[in-house]
Amino acid sequence: MVETPSFTPSPAGDPSPLSDLVGYVTGFGSASGEPANFVVQSICRACQGTTFWMECSEEDGVARRTCTGCNKMAFIGDSEDLWADADVGDATCPCSQKVFEIVVGYCLEPNGEVNWMIVGAKCKACRQIGIYADWSIDYEPSKALLNQT
Repeated sequence: MVETPSFTPSPAGDPSPLSDLVGYVTGFGSASGEPANFVVQSICRACQGTTFWMECSEEDGVARRTCTGCNKMAFIGDSEDLWADADVGDATCPCSQKVFEIVVGYCLEPNGEVNWMIVGAKCKACRQIGIYADWSIDYEPSKALLNQT
């Protein structure tokens, strides 16, 4: 089970907007203190679904999502490259549920290259938000990662 100490409840009555999650991910920033200046919602390319089960490792900086609508799996960012050696577990909300809406925050360099990725998620059951994984990107070109949410 993947847990993280950075959880915040969403406002009462919040039916679905992701603005609180986007704000949370933007405010989280990178280890060097840079804010996430570009945030993208995960949307299934096969069925346009927006809810997922997620496996990840905060320690190893990898994440993979599976659409709850069609079961299509997709790696987030460059996670596939490190997946085999990562200590991965199911993402689980403190309320014990495992279905999330996901956004990916990117810390971009002035030239548009990615230097940090942040995976944030909002529990569909209780609406809590949290950061489930984040990692540095130390290579270029890295702009293609912007399409791997």
